[in-house]
Order: sequence, then C-alpha cells, then structure tokens
Amino acid sequence: MYSQQPSNVPTRLQLSNPNNRRKPRLKRGCRSSMRKKALSLGMAVLFVVLSLSTGVFAASVIDNGLEVGFEPEYQDGADSYASDNALFEQYDNAISVNIVLYGAQELTVYSAPATVGELLSGLSVTLGKDDVSSVELDAQIEEGMTVKIDRIVVKERVEKEDVPYTSTTVETKSLNKGVTRVKQAGVTGEITRIYTETYVNGKMISSELTSEETTVQVVDEIIEKGTYVEPPKQTKKESVKEEKTTDGSIPTHKVSTPQIRGTEIPDADGKGGTYIDENGNSYRYLYYIDCVATAYGYESGMLTATGLRVGKGKMAVDPRLIPYHTRCYVTGSYGDMGVQVAEDCGNFRGNWIDLFLGSDYVCRQFGKRPMRVYILA
Repeated sequence: MYSQQPSNVPTRLQLSNPNNRRKPRLKRGCRSSMRKKALSLGMAVLFVVLSLSTGVFAASVIDNGLEVGFEPEYQDGADSYASDNALFEQYDNAISVNIVLYGAQELTVYSAPATVGELLSGLSVTLGKDDVSSVELDAQIEEGMTVKIDRIVVKERVEKEDVPYTSTTVETKSLNKGVTRVKQAGVTGEITRIYTETYVNGKMISSELTSEETTVQVVDEIIEKGTYVEPPKQTKKESVKEEKTTDGSIPTHKVSTPQIRGTEIPDADGKGGTYIDENGNSYRYLYYIDCVATAYGYESGMLTATGLRVGKGKMAVDPRLIPYHTRCYVTGSYGDMGVQVAEDCGNFRGNWIDLFLGSDYVCRQFGKRPMRVYILA
C-alpha cells in the first residue's frame, strides 16, 4: 500500500506486551522464511495493533503479498521483543497514530511514513459522504497524532401547530330575542415550522428554526344574537288620525316640513319647478304635497287596487287627492325614495301615503314620518 522506499526506509509496528512487556523472540525457521519473502516482494509492511480492554492483542500485515504466521517468544525480564530478528529490526522507527472512529472505537496504529488517507485506506476505513476527518487526508502522519473520524448528518424536521379560533357574539335587531345564528364559521389556523438539526455520530448537537409560515389562516367565529321584541300590533285605521270635516271635503293632516335630500328649484311663476336629487338627476314637477308617510310589505296582500303585483315603486294614496297612475317623486328625512306610482289605496284619507318597503323589519324601522311628494309633469 505505501510507497515510501520500503527497502531503504523500513518501518515496523510496536506490539504491546500483555505479560509485563517481556521481549518476544521468533523461532529461527519462521524468521528465515519471513526475511526471504520480505526481500523478494520488495513491498512496505504495516503492522496494526488493536489494544482492547480485555487484554487481547492482534497483529495484521496490510500487504497481501506478505504472509506472516508466528507466535512471539518473550524473554524473562526483557522490555521488548528480541531485536536480532531482521524483519522487526527494519521497523524500529514506526510512527504511532491514534484513530478514533465515530466517537466509539479507538485504535492505536504503528505505521511507516504515510498520509492520513493512505493510513485509513490500509485499515479498510472508507469515508462516506457524511464522514469528516479531523486531519486533512493528504497530511503526513506524525508521532502521537490523533485522527478523529466523525459522521455529521444534517436533517430537516417539520413541526405543525394548530392555532385555535375565538368566538364573538354580537347583538342584532334583525333576529327575535333569544334566537342565535352563526354569521361566520370559525376555522382553526395552522403554523408550520421547519427546524434544521445537526447530528454527530448519531447524537443531535444543534437544532435551529429556519422557517416559520402560517399555512392555514385562522378565522374567528361570529355568532349573532337576536334582541328584537315585536311591539303590540295596531291596525292601520287606529294609527291614522284624520282632521274631521263636516262638508265632505278631503281632510288635511298636520305635517311638519319634511327635510328634503336634494335641491328644489321653483319656477318664477310659482306653479311648478325642478327637483334635483342627490345623484344630480333632474325631475320636473307641477306641484308638491307634504304628506304623512308610512310603509307596508307583503303582509298587506299581493295585488294593488289597480290589479298590479305589489312591489317597489308602487305606493298607496288617497285617490281623491292623488289619482291612480300618477307619477310622483318622494323624498324626506328617511332619504330619497325615488319615483313612486300611485297604484294602491289604504284605510286613510287625505295627505297620507303608504310606501312599499317589503320587509316587516324595515317597515317598522321606517315608522311614520313627514315626506314631500312631487307630482311629476
């Protein structure tokens, strides 16, 4: 394996002696046979001694071309093996190197001059893609050097965490008191975290949070709770207070001046004018009537007095004051009600109108209020 002048710069491996380090002596026949093979092959010889806690010692010759089989004979009182054996004499300057494999196995190796990579290769130690050496592989070995081989693995760990949603209750008059409903369903959120973990020889030495992302957005739950209490019902006739007349004329209800939402431009002769609504639309009118206004919905029936289906834009009037099919523009503090057509009548007389708003709840909110009715040209 090694090519550092095997014939001129020999090396040897020191064997630890378990029996008081007595000097081993080889038998003459074995020594002669080994010397011949070493000289004929002309190759470097490396001995490896593994010192184990049980006191068992092993020697290995790395070069396949050299076969050695012997049992050292130790001399009493000697500190080392007999040096008159020529094979061992040429390795008197062997280099001692300590090798630690993956933090568990420790070897003491005696070698001829070589690089760290050559030494490991001779020991059949192959570095994997995750293995690292504490010493550069192309560095020359030195006496007492320690070479550590560690396996470093970096892994990613994914961790998911649920984020609970909260529930909020809000009151609403659109539901009867005691009634609840879910306006918005709650959704549990999720946070995904990615950790980068480093393992050395199977033991984790560090863990770092490298990514955190909200993968599912939390949505809070909203519950509506009804608070509406329906007032006692009154008939439309009871709610109408007419000015009494004795001559059969149309009664007139006292109405405060309505707050119109647009702009009223009377003609110079005072017999009409133009009304401009909040959106800038103009309407020519002949005259206007300030009326008491209420609202009705589908509970009053499905057809008007003129035979049309009730709906938006159809209002009830006293046809003696506002004839059927008259186009009007209605405005007041509630807002611009737009163009309304007189298509129905009610249990009232005089300057009173009833606007279709559909929902009972909206009708109750509207109540009774003053409105200005422009009779359109």
